[in-house]
Amino acid sequence: MSDQSTSRRQSYDPEKTQWTAGDAKRNFGPKRGSDSRHDVAHDDTHAGTQRSVRRDEASSRPREMASSDWEHVSRRTRKARLRLTRVDPWSVLKTALLFGVAGAIILFIAVWVVWGVIGVSGAFESINKAVNDLVSSPTSTKKFQLSDYVNTGRVLGLTAVIGVIDAVLFTALSVVFAFLYNLAAQIMGGLELTLAED
Repeated sequence: MSDQSTSRRQSYDPEKTQWTAGDAKRNFGPKRGSDSRHDVAHDDTHAGTQRSVRRDEASSRPREMASSDWEHVSRRTRKARLRLTRVDPWSVLKTALLFGVAGAIILFIAVWVVWGVIGVSGAFESINKAVNDLVSSPTSTKKFQLSDYVNTGRVLGLTAVIGVIDAVLFTALSVVFAFLYNLAAQIMGGLELTLAED
């Protein structure tokens, strides 16, 4: 009995115990079984959470940057300063003639409408009666008629003549002012214009 206990002490003596590579791998190696699978699943879940957080941050960052860039662009308006050094007299003539003819047509239509409204309202009869009461005598048979002096044809004809004269004068004066501006621009430099984007 003593021999067996002595042999056991000798076999379990820690100083004489020898560790093999298999023992070290079993004791200090990676865990196997359910623990290792649990750790792997935990690591995968943590990594997935980090990736989702990074994805959300990355998706929100471009929107924030885009909005800030848009506000910066909207606040900043591009401007350009230009100088008008010459005006083409031919283009001024065409534009002035167009506006002159349009003004003559508008004047003719306006006078025609106003004259028609006055005639329908009975103002001419009132004028004729008032003048006859003032200047007519009991023995005279001739009565005053405003239409003998001022009628619709004469008024519209005079309006057309005035419109043509106005169109010609407006065109001629516009061309003269264009030449004068070109001369002044050569001396003074012309008008400065500041253009900005919407």
